[in-house]
Amino acid sequence: AAWRTLPAWILVTSADRILPVDLQTFQARRANATTRSVTASHLPQQSRPDAVTGIIVEAARSVAA
Repeated sequence: AAWRTLPAWILVTSADRILPVDLQTFQARRANATTRSVTASHLPQQSRPDAVTGIIVEAARSVAA
């Protein structure tokens, strides 16, 4: 699976009532992902678009070098 060998980024949403933080962090560790956290619900792209944009830009810059 690609997630095992390619760079992965996960945005943990601490106010998510659908996916518990423990599950999010488990998935991040399993994928050896770079993790960022934001206080947001299950849809951070709606409630915190600037934070989502920031992590996308950070991830893109990290692999573009």
